[in-house]
Amino acid sequence: MSYHNFRNWIIGLCLLVSISAWGQVDQVIKIERAQPIEIKEDRNLAYEGPKAALRSNSCNCIEEPNGDLLICENFQEYQQGAITPQSNRWSLWPGATRDGFVDGSGTNQYLRLKHSNGAESDVYLDLENQTSGQYKLSFRLWTWEGFSAYFNIQHDNNLNSTSDANWAYHVQFINGQGRLSIGSFRNPSATATFAYRNNGWNYIEQIIDLDQDKVTLTINDVEVDSWQFSLGTKGPQKQLGAIDFFANSEFNAQFVVDNICLVRLQGDPPPPVEFNLTCASRGEIVVDREALTLTLRDFAVRNTGPAPAPATRLGYYMSTNLTFTTKDYLAATADIPALAPGQVATFDLDLNLKDVEMPDDTYYFGTVIDDIDVAAETNESDNNDCYWSNFRFIYITNDQKTNLACSSSGQLTLDQKKLKVSNINLANISEVDADASEIGLYLSTDNQISTNDYLLGTITAPSLSPNTNANFDFEIDLDTLTDLTEGDYV
Repeated sequence: MSYHNFRNWIIGLCLLVSISAWGQVDQVIKIERAQPIEIKEDRNLAYEGPKAALRSNSCNCIEEPNGDLLICENFQEYQQGAITPQSNRWSLWPGATRDGFVDGSGTNQYLRLKHSNGAESDVYLDLENQTSGQYKLSFRLWTWEGFSAYFNIQHDNNLNSTSDANWAYHVQFINGQGRLSIGSFRNPSATATFAYRNNGWNYIEQIIDLDQDKVTLTINDVEVDSWQFSLGTKGPQKQLGAIDFFANSEFNAQFVVDNICLVRLQGDPPPPVEFNLTCASRGEIVVDREALTLTLRDFAVRNTGPAPAPATRLGYYMSTNLTFTTKDYLAATADIPALAPGQVATFDLDLNLKDVEMPDDTYYFGTVIDDIDVAAETNESDNNDCYWSNFRFIYITNDQKTNLACSSSGQLTLDQKKLKVSNINLANISEVDADASEIGLYLSTDNQISTNDYLLGTITAPSLSPNTNANFDFEIDLDTLTDLTEGDYV
């Protein structure tokens, strides 16, 4: 076994939801009885797959009113399986050993790229060697934390061997840091970096103007860079040939793409967006744990851009983690009025949590500005920055349910061979009996313990009478952790 850097360990005790044994959750109202934990073979991937990509119309592309849609690949018309036998638009990269695979289900199919046993998915889409005009090439990309993603643009689609390739530029997503490399990947003529989302869809857009010899790359509506498009590894070539998606094993690449669109733009490009809505103040929040009510005062939204912002909506959401999206549970809404540059709108909220339709679970409370996505802002990534992490609460609809709590985290000892936790104390702090349950012990790369983290093992807890507790010990041989990724764990 190769040893990992175990630094400042935190072991989470999962009781329906994860409770950090070395950092207790504040203001917990109630906890429902834990259910048995389902252990999956690959804990690094969301097996249900990415949720459906946002922004859609009949072709799941963002079409321009002044443009012609030349290519739309939303993968709904394909059978699940290898892509290249099903379409003459898609080809294996010369020498590639693994195809890209259509995956997903129902109305949410996408193209998955991965490496396995030394075989790397490497496929490219023919963009028909465009030589004049202005184009928008866009798609959505999802990769998971711990994995990377990569694509490049080719000046020529006629590839009989890798020596034919004339790379225009490369875009890589790795460890939360994106990188643009112009020309050569290893020895680029210029580079730029950008932020992106793990475990979520990223919107990739490239405006390629062949007449002006210019390309502009934006990620999630934030401009990364603009540069001379014809630059390439084999010399200037003002031609748009192909886009290549490659799951490189060197960087542990595994990702999916969807809604790939090529639009030929007509006339002048649309004027640049010059407004941006952001959270100006979280305000003051009070939660009544007994009555299950939430009161928010003086929450504020500001237009930080130099141009007026249109009216849109503010969504109040309940989330089981600190990444708030429209896939979470919508608790309430408020209308954001049109805002002049620098103008602020304030909001108050009185919420009875029993009126929110969501399952019993542990939730954080936060907001998403423009959650209906009607305002094309200069920065879309700052719309979900306002949330409250200083409390969590369990939402349950039956006051007679069991309330299990970690009353003592126990003592942790660690050497090069074994990890031991002694005297973990589980208490039933409710007035009803608690059935037998299961405690999960986890390792995490951050201080937010969840069932998506690395499962060390489980402890079976017996039934507990009201207001009783039980102690447990746990021990594991570190040599058995052969599938644990090397790195720092806090």
